[in-house]
Amino acid sequence: MSATPPDAPLFRAEAVAARAPRQVGDVVLWPGASSRWLALLAWTLLLSLAALLVFGSYARRSTVNGVLLPAAGLIRLAAPQAGTVVESHVHEGQTVPAGQLLFVLSDDRGGPGDEAWQRQVAERITARKASLEADLRRVELAERLESGQLARRIDTLKAEQAQAQRQLTLLRQRAQGAEEAAQRYQALFRQGFVSRDELLVRETQQSELQGQVQALQRDLLALERQLVEARREADAQKTRSAIQRGELDRQAQQAGREYTEIEARRRVQVSAPAAGRISQLRAEVGQSVEAGRQLAQLVPGDSALVARLYVPSSAAGFVRPGMPVLLRYDAFPYQKYGQHRGEVLSVSGAAATPAELGESAWRPEWAAEPLFAVTVKLPAQTVEGAALPLQAGMRVEADLLHESRRLYEWMLEPLLGVKERLRQ
Repeated sequence: MSATPPDAPLFRAEAVAARAPRQVGDVVLWPGASSRWLALLAWTLLLSLAALLVFGSYARRSTVNGVLLPAAGLIRLAAPQAGTVVESHVHEGQTVPAGQLLFVLSDDRGGPGDEAWQRQVAERITARKASLEADLRRVELAERLESGQLARRIDTLKAEQAQAQRQLTLLRQRAQGAEEAAQRYQALFRQGFVSRDELLVRETQQSELQGQVQALQRDLLALERQLVEARREADAQKTRSAIQRGELDRQAQQAGREYTEIEARRRVQVSAPAAGRISQLRAEVGQSVEAGRQLAQLVPGDSALVARLYVPSSAAGFVRPGMPVLLRYDAFPYQKYGQHRGEVLSVSGAAATPAELGESAWRPEWAAEPLFAVTVKLPAQTVEGAALPLQAGMRVEADLLHESRRLYEWMLEPLLGVKERLRQ
């Protein structure tokens, strides 16, 4: 370090010059109007940002896909068996009442399922059924004849029994009179008023009448046995006839069922199970279809449309009835027609795969993930500003609006989470 010269001044020359009086003052740069406006704008933006962070809010969203369906569900009209569509009585969008004939299918599988072969089988079954019905009529006729004969025999036996009973009553009266006469003759014979021969005549008459009474009683017993046997035979005949009729009738009914099955396989009718509107018509006359293939869909006529959303399990935890939903219909671009606010009606209690739900997962990342079916009430059955109403089967994209928070809460959430973990 060098030593300071003894004659050096205490202050620097620049400092002394700055403190010395000057003829002019200091130069001051006064800000212009543009600078003031820029500063005001900066403060305004800063205050607006602060207000936005304090008062602004944001709702967490989950974007899902779905489809519009009737609240009562779509009725799938499928082919009950393989065949060819030979008749179609509906067109796309047609309204049909319950029970109306929609399609007629004819079996064309060939071989044992060939229509000509089935016609021959049906003719043989018809002939067998006619033969069984003829046998049944003959059995009924024989039953009536035999029943008539047995009934007449029973009536005859009853008449003979009644006649014999009357004869027995008269013989008993005559036998009683002969017995009393024989007793009087015995008293007269002891007194000597009649001879022994006369007494023997009276006793002989009494014995003959008693023998006739006993013989007639035996005849009555025989008639009673014959009557019981005739009645038993009549009951047995009715039982046999009933069994024969039942067996023939069962065989005839079986033949009728076989004929009905053959006819059903030849021509199958598909009717509307309920009133509604035909949608997604896929069957055409002359088209071959497999068993279970969808011919068309039936939209119930008295069912309002709802949105059926398919929510992955990762987004379904906080979905509850009453939650707001923003809907966007693919058929009506939201850039022009806007979004539509719906409300969650129900959430399925268990997850299912897309195949089990009957709908494809329209997002590739959800293809293998279980989905929950969420039903959403639509704000209206038409789109505001569009002349066409909403249709079943339209695709829909939706935002599920979860909890809403202030913006500063979203910003502070990581810090609060760290604090909570440190506390634990």
